[in-house]
Amino acid sequence: MLTVLDKLSKWWNEDPGEFDLDGFKIVYIAPMKALVQEMVGSFQTHLKSFGIKVEELTGDSQTTKQQIAKTQIIVTTIEKWDVITRKSTNTSYTDLVCLVIIDEIHLLHNDRGPVLKAIIACTIRRMEQTNEFVCLIGLSTTLPNFQDVATFLRVDEKKAYSISMQLTSLVVSNSSSSVSWNQVCYRKVLDQPLVFVHSRKEAVKTANSSI
Repeated sequence: MLTVLDKLSKWWNEDPGEFDLDGFKIVYIAPMKALVQEMVGSFQTHLKSFGIKVEELTGDSQTTKQQIAKTQIIVTTIEKWDVITRKSTNTSYTDLVCLVIIDEIHLLHNDRGPVLKAIIACTIRRMEQTNEFVCLIGLSTTLPNFQDVATFLRVDEKKAYSISMQLTSLVVSNSSSSVSWNQVCYRKVLDQPLVFVHSRKEAVKTANSSI
């Protein structure tokens, strides 16, 4: 959000005391439609007072070109934005993009990686062709090789960094076959604010485990 606000500040006109809402667009790319909807709600809540319009752009949304033209923050999925950027005849709003935020950027190593790479490559190529800078930001909570991703994003080595959260490591020896790992884990981490689980299925099982 701080990065978004920083970008918005560059489009603030002191004289009339308002933003140049037609001069820029910000794109937030999320892997799932549910996350897209969540982020739309978050942006709308925090930026409504500034007159910033936020729209969802997915395969299920019926957003028109006219609506997008009046939108400052576009929250979309990987595949949808890939389709948009490949339409060379429709650059009316893609040319106005000054910031692209890619959530769960570790998906570069996933089946959807090639599509994500294509989006990034198209963005970098447009910068090279137009000499118009576009800020690229990748977000991830599970990205140990962030420097490799930074290199791919053309980030200066000295400007690549990660922000770490202090989490308590937990190792449990579960020798009893009658007690599941999920139950043991649940008992031990009741006081922990954040738990990482390796899959969605296991996350649901862990959350539903009884004491």
